[in-house]
Amino acid sequence: MPRLNSTKFNHMQTLLRALYRTPNATKPQLSQDTGLPGSTVHLVITELTKSGIICESGIAASSGGRRATRYQINHDYGVLVAVSMRINEVELGIFDLSGLCLTSQILSLSCLDMGPETYTAEVAGAIQNMLAVHVQDKRRCIGVGVTVPGSVDCETGIVLQMSGAPLWQSFPLSDRLREALGLRVVVDKDVYACVHYLDHSGQMRRNRCTVYLSICEGIGSAVMINGEVFRGTHNLAGEIGHMTVRRDGIPCRCGNTGCLELYCSDIGIIKQYNAHVNEDLSSTDEVLDMMKSGDRIASKVISQAIRYLVDTTSTIFMTYDPDELIIYCRWLNQQRGLYFSMLDSLYKKSMFTQKHAVDIRLLGDESFNLLGAVAIAQSELLIKRCDELIDYRAEMNI
Repeated sequence: MPRLNSTKFNHMQTLLRALYRTPNATKPQLSQDTGLPGSTVHLVITELTKSGIICESGIAASSGGRRATRYQINHDYGVLVAVSMRINEVELGIFDLSGLCLTSQILSLSCLDMGPETYTAEVAGAIQNMLAVHVQDKRRCIGVGVTVPGSVDCETGIVLQMSGAPLWQSFPLSDRLREALGLRVVVDKDVYACVHYLDHSGQMRRNRCTVYLSICEGIGSAVMINGEVFRGTHNLAGEIGHMTVRRDGIPCRCGNTGCLELYCSDIGIIKQYNAHVNEDLSSTDEVLDMMKSGDRIASKVISQAIRYLVDTTSTIFMTYDPDELIIYCRWLNQQRGLYFSMLDSLYKKSMFTQKHAVDIRLLGDESFNLLGAVAIAQSELLIKRCDELIDYRAEMNI
């Protein structure tokens, strides 16, 4: 819990987030962007500057009066560790406070096959090795951000459940990593963290309703309304990958039947193709190549995936009425013709899915899961460091 009063704590968090979205901002700009009074901005920015977490970055051009000072996050103040858990691998990285990756690595660890205690010990060991090599003083590490392909209680860092991995149910991931590393740890669901990153980096509209749809190893979504992620009562909001699209479909490891991700995710597309032919393809790239070469089964599998994604997108429109839909999908991005075909089918589907109803954007190939882990660490852990420093300064009358 913060030692600062909650209002001041929230003001600091708001201004730090604003500086991430708009580096080199002046106090008047920050006041305009956040809606905070100029006097509040002045006091908080002064304290953050004294703490060393932000710094002056130049002087703005004069508009007739006194030239205003610009401010930015002090990128050299410390480092953050980011961890992106995926179904069959985990990606680790060390970042400076600007979000620049200093080093990263990928470990072949399956959270479905490996128990959580063993898995967490492996991850903690890898983090310790990275810090020993790349960070001379561990005290410079502000903490660790972790994204998980499952439901998480973000307040406690407990993994609530992960489809197909019953041993992870109610697992205290944050506590385990904190005990092993001696660092602060924040944990969140991967798609929630990704939408935080998109907001954090200024890639989405503010104060509106945005839906993020991620189609990769699995399928998930996140909804941000007026700058806040909608989590639902049990942190299950956005589990669209386990929505039934075929009542006569194949069983899913979640216990349901005919789930969306069984037909449209990377793993689902590969398994659908391999189940119909005497092949053992291992990537969507191979399935797409087969489709381009005229393979009838590959074309059928991809067409089916497009059809289900059209239905899913239509459901998103009618459920959330967003003004922005951001899609991450490597195989759609690699074959833009499929994406445009999906849009054409969507626009023709009903009166609720007209072309100008929602701004739809397809992201590039870069995965945002690791950057999502950085964003939640920046947002949650950096402000706690501010809390500690300012509390210390007050005690020492500095």
